[in-house]
Amino acid sequence: MVLTLDIYEIIRQLSIWRPIFHSEADLQFSLAWLIKKKYPECEIRLEFVPSFNPNLHLDILVILDGKWIPIELKYTTKKCIITINEEIRKLQFKN
Repeated sequence: MVLTLDIYEIIRQLSIWRPIFHSEADLQFSLAWLIKKKYPECEIRLEFVPSFNPNLHLDILVILDGKWIPIELKYTTKKCIITINEEIRKLQFKN
């Protein structure tokens, strides 16, 4: 049986679990955590630089059924102060 990563479902679930993130690293870790939870047989690498191209920097590399699934994240914010589940989150504008 070949497994495929359903990134749309993962993102949907992530948006319910964590509707806002305070940094790209927070998003990266949370996304990787959820992928590993849903696909425990996969391997996860954060900030991966493959030996065949030292100029390539992958935010997340998922290895599932021997196949590489690279994930690049872009995280932009607007200035915002919001309270979610009694936790205050303060975001600053970032280009």
